[in-house]
Amino acid sequence: MPILQSSARKTNNKVNLDSKAIARSFLQVLDNLWKESPEICSNVRVWAETQDSSVAEVIAQQQVAPRTPHRAVPKTIEPKAPDIFLNSLSRQPIDRYLVRISNAQVIGNKGIIILPDGSYTEEPAKETQFLESLPDYYSVFRHKFLKRRSVQGNYFSLMHIWATTGNYYHTLRDTTHRIYDVLQSLPEDVIFLVPQQLKVWQYEILETLGIQKDRLCHFPKHEIWTVENLYFTPYGQILDTGTTEACHWGRQAFYDRHNITAQPEQQTELIYISRALTAWRRIVNEDDVINLLERYGFKTYLTERLSIGEQVALFSRAKAVVSVTGAALANVMFSQEGTQVLEISTVEHDAVLGDYYCEATWGTCEDMGHHYSYFHGIAVDRPDNVRQDIFIPLDKLESSIQNLLSTPSATSSLTLPTAYSYGY
Repeated sequence: MPILQSSARKTNNKVNLDSKAIARSFLQVLDNLWKESPEICSNVRVWAETQDSSVAEVIAQQQVAPRTPHRAVPKTIEPKAPDIFLNSLSRQPIDRYLVRISNAQVIGNKGIIILPDGSYTEEPAKETQFLESLPDYYSVFRHKFLKRRSVQGNYFSLMHIWATTGNYYHTLRDTTHRIYDVLQSLPEDVIFLVPQQLKVWQYEILETLGIQKDRLCHFPKHEIWTVENLYFTPYGQILDTGTTEACHWGRQAFYDRHNITAQPEQQTELIYISRALTAWRRIVNEDDVINLLERYGFKTYLTERLSIGEQVALFSRAKAVVSVTGAALANVMFSQEGTQVLEISTVEHDAVLGDYYCEATWGTCEDMGHHYSYFHGIAVDRPDNVRQDIFIPLDKLESSIQNLLSTPSATSSLTLPTAYSYGY
C-alpha cells in the first residue's frame, strides 16, 4: 500500500507540473500576440524636474563629483582577460536622488514602476534590455487581467527584477544600495513594498538596515497599484561610482547588530566556500579541491549552514576567500579592507548569468578595497542543459593560491550546524 500511495502521489505531481507548464506556455503565447512598446524613462530625476510639483518633486539629491576613476584589470593566470573586465575599467559617476511621485503605478511580481505619463522606469528592471523582456512591460493581455487598486499613503518600493528569487546577494547588496542615505529623508509613515513570502533571514537583513517588519507591505504579484505618493531612488549599478559608501555603511550596520569590532590583526581566516548544497555550478572534483586547499590552511564552509550573524563574524576575520561564482560571495562586503578574493568562474559566457558572471564580486571588492583575482574552470553540462557544473584544474587552482598567499599554514576543520536557505 505505501508503494501504491507513493506512485499515486508521484503521478499527481507530474500531472500538476505538466498542467503548470501548459498554462505558462499558453500565457506566453497570449503575451506575444498583443505586444506594445511603451516609452522608457531612464532618469526619473530629470523627468521630475519637468513636472508640476503636484505630479513629482525632487526631495533630495547628492551631486557626485564629475570623475571617472580607472582601475587595473583583475589578477589572473589566464592568458587574456574577458571583455567584461576590459570594457569596465572606468566607473561612471551617478547622482543619488530621492523623488516623490504622485499616482505612479506599481505592476506585477517584479514591481515595475509606471510614471503618471505612462512611461516605464528602467528601475527596478535596472537595464532597458531586462525591462523590455518582461511581460509586465510589453503584454497588453497581461495588463487587462491584473487586478487594479488605488492605495493611499506614502510608499517606497524595494521590488526589482530579481527580488522574488529569494537570492542572498540581491537581498543584501540591492537593499543596501537602494536605501543608503535615503531613510532620513522619507516620511516617518512610509511603507516599504516587498515581494511576497520573504524568508526569515530576509527580514533580518531589512531590520539590520533600519526597516522594521511592521513597515513592510507584501505586494500582490497579480495586481496593479496606483499609489498616492511613491518615493523613488535610483539603484546603484555594480560598476558605478557612489556604491562604495553604501557598502561601508551596510557593513557597519551588520557589525553593530552582531557586536563585531573588526581589527586588522583578526584577519586570519582562510575561507573556501563550497557549493555542495546547491543545485548547480557545483565542483565535480571537489574532494581534490578541498584536499589541495587544506594544504594551504583553508577551511571549508557551507554558508547555507551558517546564520547571518555567523557569516558576518566569519567574513570579518577573512584573510582570503576562495569560491566558485555564487551569491555567497556577497559576504565579502563584511570583510575588512585588503582581503584577498579568488573567484572561479564556470565559463566565459554562462547560459544563465550571461556576461555578468564575475562582475558582481569584482564590483563589491572594488567598493571594499579588496584584492580581486579569478580564473576559469571547465564547464560540465548538466542534464537540464541549462545550468552547468564545473571542473577545477588543480594546477590553475594551486598557481592562483600561491599568488594569494606567501606561506602555507596548518589545516583545521569545522563542525557545521543546521541548514538555512539563502537561494545560493
